Amino acid sequence: MKIGRNDLCPCGSGKKYKKCCEKKDSGQVLDYAQIQDQLYTFGTTLLETKIARFHERYIGDENVSTELSLILKYYGSTIFVLHDQVEQKSIVQHFLETFPISTYKDEVKQVIASWNQSFPSVAVVKGKQAGSITVEDLYTKEVKQVMTVNGVERFEPGEVLLGTLIPVGDMYQYFVGPISYVDQDKEDFQKLLIDYYQENSGKNPARFVLAEFFTFILFFVTSVADVEGKEETAPAEVGYEWDKPVYEEIANEFLAFFEKSSVSYDYQIGLKMWNNFTKSVQPIIRNAQNYTAALVYVVDQMVSVEKTWTQQDLATEFNVSASSISSTNKKIMDVVMQGMV
Repeated sequence: MKIGRNDLCPCGSGKKYKKCCEKKDSGQVLDYAQIQDQLYTFGTTLLETKIARFHERYIGDENVSTELSLILKYYGSTIFVLHDQVEQKSIVQHFLETFPISTYKDEVKQVIASWNQSFPSVAVVKGKQAGSITVEDLYTKEVKQVMTVNGVERFEPGEVLLGTLIPVGDMYQYFVGPISYVDQDKEDFQKLLIDYYQENSGKNPARFVLAEFFTFILFFVTSVADVEGKEETAPAEVGYEWDKPVYEEIANEFLAFFEKSSVSYDYQIGLKMWNNFTKSVQPIIRNAQNYTAALVYVVDQMVSVEKTWTQQDLATEFNVSASSISSTNKKIMDVVMQGMV
């Protein structure tokens, strides 16, 4: 990830990069978003059997649409990664002990170690600045400054967000991104969430949102996602309109890659994700291979239990860097998940 000297420093200090870590870094830029992706992949791989069983028991319902199932699985897995344990150690502890992040400073490791103490929350966007947004917890009224991924000011005042805020220096980021409720009736929606809390809990709000996290996801997505299930339209190579030839080229390369692989899962939902992404963002493509690799990674992470490829595997396959796949993966996930909900 390339950081401009006048951009906010990725360490979360709130200072410009040139006034903060530029002189401290020896060619290495701290990218908390990339560390989150690595932790998420590490945790979901370590817990893949448990997550798969949970998904099959609680989410794998024939009346739940494919899109809603993916949303529940993707965001629901964040709870396992941040709050589950293996051999009496948190997933974050296992990550710090086994992942090659020894080059990071001790204070950075301490920040990462604190992430398993973070709880999901519902917050309202109160303001936006260059590189950050201000959010207020719907229940506690606590105000926090949140760094936006890659400095993109995606959220508007009044939007309601669901996710887990993790510390990154003096600021926060949403762990693998939040779910945003963007329908028109935002005030009514806030009232619904407040009433639900008051009627069902005397608990600490953070503990309540954690315990009811899947219910909160449903609150956020069922206004447009099909909970009852519709007859699925068969995804196919045809039927999508592409605004630029390069978008169709990436779609075809994506299909060609999977057709020569031996995966057993339905990967063609990736076409819908890619179409939604290109319609929403109209990205300028400088390296088509990077986007193809990132799209493969997105689908493999969301749909596959086995997690067939790492970012490094795909970097080698498509002759791009793992960091560029991580960055593009985040861009696609941010937009596609918002489009799904």
